[in-house]
Amino acid sequence: MGWVDNLTKEFHDVFRAPIRFAHRRRNDTDERETEMTTTRIVCAGILLATTMAGPQSAWSGQALQNVQHAPTFQACNADFNLWSSQMPGFPVSTTDQEQEGTRSLTVVEMVNRISYLDDCSGAYPVLNKNRTGEMSALSSLDWMYIQQIQTRYLHFLSRYGMSAKFYEEDEAGKR
Repeated sequence: MGWVDNLTKEFHDVFRAPIRFAHRRRNDTDERETEMTTTRIVCAGILLATTMAGPQSAWSGQALQNVQHAPTFQACNADFNLWSSQMPGFPVSTTDQEQEGTRSLTVVEMVNRISYLDDCSGAYPVLNKNRTGEMSALSSLDWMYIQQIQTRYLHFLSRYGMSAKFYEEDEAGKR
């Protein structure tokens, strides 16, 4: 296994642990859900900041002008069904299946899907229904897109030899 594979495995172990734990156990879920929510907020903030920083970002120009109201329940359901069907093994897909299912999507497309799914979730709380201690299918798909974006960021850092510098600065307290 190469160093990129090791780094990717470590990354997935860190970021996937809370979600896999939530699927397997039904106890102590409040702490795990809080941990997962905090991670999602931090990741969304990083994602938003990096996306907005680019001159050709998804948040500039027409993308924001087109969003006027929440999508219909039928549209949310249809898009969720389509997008989840493109993910082999969903909702219990492996990392390889998730990478295969998102390979054709750009980061901007995944960011737009995350935003759309969040709009659907906010407008139609019934889409968040799930068994106690488990994530809803909609949240699982949302979380999977977030993980794939994080993986691409990590691969970018690794490709350009920036991982060591990142860890070095983090150890020095530069956050």
